[in-house]
Amino acid sequence: MLLLLLMQLQGLWGSTQTVNAADNAVTIVDDESARVTVTPTVVDDRIDWQIDFDRHDPADHTTRAIRIRLAQAENGTGTVVRRDGDLEQSKTDADDEWYHEDEYSKDAQGKLVVSTDLDATQLVVWVQLDGQDMGGTVTKDLLQETAADPHTVTLPVAVQDQVAEAKETAAAKESPDVTTTTDVSAPELTETDRDAAVVPADEDADAEESVTADADAKEPETDTMDADTNEATAKVDPPGNAVLEATNLRLLANASADLKVDVASQTNNYDVKVKSSTATSGGYGSQTAMETNRYREYATAGSTAVIFRNRTGAGNVNLTLEYDYVGTVMDSHGQIVDIGAYVKIDNITNHNGDWNSSRVYAFDFSHNFYSGLVLANVRSFDWEVTFFVKGDKNTHVEFGSYGDLLNQAQLTFTSLNPGEFVNPLSGGTAEPEFDSHHVSHRQFYANTRVGVTKGNFENEYQNTSTGAKETMGYTSHTWGEWTPASYTNPDKEWEDWSGAATFAKGAVALSITGSTFKFKRGTYGASTNAWLALSSGSRELEIPKDLENRKSVSSQKLPGGGSPSDVATETGNTWTNNNLDQELVNSYHPNGTFYYYINQQTYSLNDYLAKPGKITITDVLPEHLQLVSGNDRARLFSDLTNGVAPSGDGVNVTNSVSTGSEGNRQKVTIELTETQIRGIAFTGGYFTIRLAVRVVTNPTNVDPRATLENKATVTMTPVLGNQTYTKETNTVTVYLGDKVNGTIQFDKVDADGGSLQGAGFTLYKNGSQVGNEVLADADGHVTFKDIAPGAYTMRETTTPDGFKPNSTVYGVTVNNDGSIKWTTGMPENNKVVNRLKDFELTVHKLNGADKQALSGAVFILTDANGHRIEEQTSNTDGKLIFSTKLVQGTYFIEETKAPDGFELLSRRIKVVVSATGISATYVDKDGDEIGSEEVDLDYKLNVQANPNTATVTVKNEPVTPPGGKLPDTGSRGLMGYMIGGLLLVLIGSAWALIQRRRGGDGHD
Repeated sequence: MLLLLLMQLQGLWGSTQTVNAADNAVTIVDDESARVTVTPTVVDDRIDWQIDFDRHDPADHTTRAIRIRLAQAENGTGTVVRRDGDLEQSKTDADDEWYHEDEYSKDAQGKLVVSTDLDATQLVVWVQLDGQDMGGTVTKDLLQETAADPHTVTLPVAVQDQVAEAKETAAAKESPDVTTTTDVSAPELTETDRDAAVVPADEDADAEESVTADADAKEPETDTMDADTNEATAKVDPPGNAVLEATNLRLLANASADLKVDVASQTNNYDVKVKSSTATSGGYGSQTAMETNRYREYATAGSTAVIFRNRTGAGNVNLTLEYDYVGTVMDSHGQIVDIGAYVKIDNITNHNGDWNSSRVYAFDFSHNFYSGLVLANVRSFDWEVTFFVKGDKNTHVEFGSYGDLLNQAQLTFTSLNPGEFVNPLSGGTAEPEFDSHHVSHRQFYANTRVGVTKGNFENEYQNTSTGAKETMGYTSHTWGEWTPASYTNPDKEWEDWSGAATFAKGAVALSITGSTFKFKRGTYGASTNAWLALSSGSRELEIPKDLENRKSVSSQKLPGGGSPSDVATETGNTWTNNNLDQELVNSYHPNGTFYYYINQQTYSLNDYLAKPGKITITDVLPEHLQLVSGNDRARLFSDLTNGVAPSGDGVNVTNSVSTGSEGNRQKVTIELTETQIRGIAFTGGYFTIRLAVRVVTNPTNVDPRATLENKATVTMTPVLGNQTYTKETNTVTVYLGDKVNGTIQFDKVDADGGSLQGAGFTLYKNGSQVGNEVLADADGHVTFKDIAPGAYTMRETTTPDGFKPNSTVYGVTVNNDGSIKWTTGMPENNKVVNRLKDFELTVHKLNGADKQALSGAVFILTDANGHRIEEQTSNTDGKLIFSTKLVQGTYFIEETKAPDGFELLSRRIKVVVSATGISATYVDKDGDEIGSEEVDLDYKLNVQANPNTATVTVKNEPVTPPGGKLPDTGSRGLMGYMIGGLLLVLIGSAWALIQRRRGGDGHD
C-alpha cells in the first residue's frame, strides 16, 4: 500500500502566516505528523530564513522523507539562495526545485537555511511528506492541486526595522553591485561558470588597463569597508634559536590555532575579517562571501581573511603568521611534541578575473593549518614556514634522522587543480613525489590561464604560453572534481576533497630536512578563487596492518562509531554493547530483532591523504539467522571526532548489501559506496556497521540446542598503493534451542585421592552404547561431551593395570537445560575410587658369592606393630612365598634362620604397599633406615584377576671354616675369629720379645 501524507493543515492552505514578533519564529505546520517553523534573521546585506522541521514517528511506523520548496512569491519567482542545512536539491535533476532529505526514516529533525536580498518582504514555503512502503517503493509528488497551496511568511516589524538599518549601512559603504543566485554550499564554479570566467590573454590586459583608467574617475568598487573594520594585527616575531630535533611531522585536521596575522603594507589599504568556527560554511564566490563565510573545504575551525582594496604596492606587502598549534612531531627520543608554525608570505603578484575582475585581492587563512588557505586575484607568492614547539616559540624544530629514528617528515601540497602550483625554492627538500599521469612540472608564463575546460589542459596551456616566463611549478594537468557525481573518468580526473580515494593524484609530496622551507605557490588557473591545501600525509596509501576490529552482539538498537580515545585494543573490549554474547536467543523468534555490530578502526587522514577506494564487509551469518528486511537491516555509523557522541540512527546502507548462501548459512556482503566511504571521518577512531537479524527457525525444532558462532571480515583497498587490509573480527556466540546438550564429567582417583589415568568408562541409553569409551586423562578427568538430554547408565569398562575392577553401575540424567544429575552410584564429590589389588610377596634367597639358590632360610612377616603374620622357608629354588596377600600398609621381613654354612642377616626389610605400588628399604631393629644400599625389589601390577606380585632378593655370605676361608662378612661369627686372630698375634709377639731378652734369636 502506497503511503502519502500531506503536511499542510487544511485551515492554513493558501493563507498568509504572520511572524510572532516576540521571537521572529512562525509555525506553519504542527500536527501529529510533523512540526515546521520559519525564522527570519538579518545578516549583513541579506536576510537568512531558517526552516526547522521535526518529523514524528507515525503510528504505523513506516518511513518518510520531507520535501520543501521555497520562493519569494507564490508564482515561484524571486531568488532564494541555500546556505546551510540538512536538505539538498537533486544533483541529477536540474529542474527539481524541491529540497529533499537524503533518506527515509521513521522520525527526524533538521533545518534548512536560505537567504534572500534585503528587498524581500516575505518567504513562500511549500511543504509535503513523501512515503515509502514496506517493500521499499517510494511515492512522490502525489499532492492534490488544492493541497499544494503555499504558506507565506511575512517579515515582522522588528525585522523590517533591521532591514532598513542594513540598507542604510550598505548605502553608506557604497557596496559593489555583486550578487549571486547560486547555492553557496555548492562547488565554487560549474563548467559553464568556468567557461564564462575565461579571459583571453589580450582581453585580460585590456581589462586591467580599463580598471586602472577608471580608478581616478570613480571610487574603486572594491573599497567597500569602513575604516573601523580594519582589525588590529598582532606583531609576529620569528622563532628563537633553541632546537628540537624531530623525525616526523603530523599536521592535524582537528588542530585549531590561535592565529596571529601581521600585515606589513606601505598603505593602509587592507581589512582583516576574523570568522569563528560557527560561521556559515560556504564558497568564496564573492568578496562578501569571504568576509562572512568559512570556506566549505576547511576543517572545523575559524578563519581569517586579509582583503586588500587595491593592488598598489602588492609586491611590497609582507604577511607574517603565527599558528600556535598545527600538529605534532616525534622528537629524537621518540616522544610526541605539539608544535606551531611561523609563516612568511611576500613577493605577491596578481591576476584579473576573480570576483568579476575586481581590483581587490585577498588571502583567507584557515585557523586549521592543515586546511590551508584560499586566494582571490593572487597569481603567486613566496611562502616560507618554520615550525616551533607549542608554548615555547624560542625553540624551533629541526627535522632529520637521529640515532635509530629515521626522518619521515613530509610536506604534501594537495588539491593542485590545473594551474594551481607549488615549487620548492629553498630549504632541505628531497625530490618531489607525484603521480606523473596527473601532475607535471611546468613553466608558467605571464599570460598563462588554464583549467576552465575539463580534459583540455594541454590545449589551454599551449594557447596561453605567451608573454614572459614567470615561474616553474608542479601542477595537475588533469581535472579535480568537486562533486562525486561529476567524477566519471579516472584517467583524466581525480576527486578534489580531503580524504577522497583519488585525492592524492592531485598532490605533490616533499620530504623535508632542516628547519625552514620556502616555496613558490599560487595559481594560473581561471576560477573565482583558489583553495591551496596542505598535509603531512603520505601520497601512497599503505593501510596499516595493525588496525583493530571488533564484533559484538546486542539486544539493543544503539548508535555506533567512536573517537580515537574510544579505541581500546585490550582483549575483551568490543567497543559496542555485547550483552547477548553467550546468551540464548529463543525469545527472538518469530518477531524479534537483535543486532550484530561490526566495528573497524580507521587510520587518520593526518597520516595519509586518502581514504580507501573500496571497503568490503563480509559476514556469514550463523545457521537459523537472517538479515531483516527494510531500511534497518544494515546501517553505517562514522568514526567520531573529539569524542562527540553519535546522534541519529546512522546511514542506511541497505542498497550496498548483497546476500547469498554458503552452505545452509546466509552470506552478507556490504560494498560501501564512494558516498558512504566519504561519510566516514577517518580520524583514527572506528566506524560501525550495524546488522539487524532475526531468528528464522522455531527453537523447538532445534534439538539439541545450537551454538551460533559469528565473526566478520573487513577488507579495505586503496586506490594508490597496493597494500590491501584484510582482518577477521573476534567471534561472538549466541544459542538457539529448547534442549541443551550437556557435559558429563567426574574424576577417577586412587585410594589416596590421587589422579588415576587410564580408567575407561562407557555410557549406555536403554541398554545401547552411546558413543565411544572415554578414558581418564592424566589429571584423572573423565568427560563425555555434547550429550543430548535423557537418562543414561555408565559402567567402568577398562580398569587400570594393578587395580581392582569397579563394578558399580552409575545412573545419570542430562536435563533439558544441559544440567547434569547423578541418580545412582556417584559419590557427592564426583570422584570414583579404584583400589590397588593385593600383592603376593616372594623372597628369593641367593648365595652372595656365586648367586646360587639357597634353601632352608626361614623368614617371618610382621605387620607395622611387630605382630607376626606368618613364617616361610625357602625351597630348593631359594624361594619362599607368603600366603598372606599384602594390602595397603607397612610390613617387615626378618630372617630368623640362615641356611647351613651361611651367616644370618642382621638387617630387616621394610615393605610399604601404597595406593599405587610397593617399595622396600633396609632398616635396623628399631625400624630406622640404614645404609644407602637399595633392596633388590621387583614388582608387577597385573591385569585381570591375577594379584599384583613383588619379589625381594636377599643374598647371604657363607661362614669361613676354621681351616682357612673367612666367613661371610655379614655373619655373626666374624667377631670371634677376629678376637682369636688378635690373641695369636699378641702371644707370638710376646714370645719373640722374651727370646730377644735372653739373647737368642728363638732357634736352638
